Amino acid sequence: MSVIVYFNDIEKASAEAMAYGSSLANQLGVAVVGISSGVSADDAKKAGQYGIQKVISLEGANLVDGSRSEVATVLENVINEVGGTTIVFSHSIANETIVARLSIKLKASLATNVIGLPDITSGFKIRKSVYTNKAFASVELNRDKKILTIKKNSFSFEVGEGEASVESQNISLNEGRILVKETKKATGDILLPEADLVVSAGRGLKGPENWEMIEELATVL
Repeated sequence: MSVIVYFNDIEKASAEAMAYGSSLANQLGVAVVGISSGVSADDAKKAGQYGIQKVISLEGANLVDGSRSEVATVLENVINEVGGTTIVFSHSIANETIVARLSIKLKASLATNVIGLPDITSGFKIRKSVYTNKAFASVELNRDKKILTIKKNSFSFEVGEGEASVESQNISLNEGRILVKETKKATGDILLPEADLVVSAGRGLKGPENWEMIEELATVL
């Protein structure tokens, strides 16, 4: 039994998922293992700063570029080999398409947009954001295997020291029915729920013609 954290970069959302997975493993009294794809060995070692003791680095194919069905199949095999029972992802549109398929393959309970550690006093109950962050729901996950995606900026953590051990594992992806030719990340304004800092203004501006200075301030910050 172990907690598995999947990540394909070491940006804040992934770091948050790793820290969450580490805290969850401590709560459950089990080991925590990272699975990385498209991350260099040096960057994979940095997972140790967020409590991950061991990382399995998937090489030979980048899961970011693979079809979601094939990615889910690869992860299913690795998770079963490791003995993962709770699998943690950062929440994103791309990961949502993976975890939906993975939950079927693993026959696992699935909760997305999770905002805190579970209540395990009687079962496994989590809180999640619903209705585009306008409300919260309490959900109980009943199956032996569970998959969680962690809402960005919902779990506070500190960067520690140390390095994770990295174990390489070669994988291959079969050609799926959908071919991903190019992946582009969104650029421009940051969505409000994902912002680290929020600049707000009110009636003191007198009129919309003065709003430009607030946008300039947000850009500088």
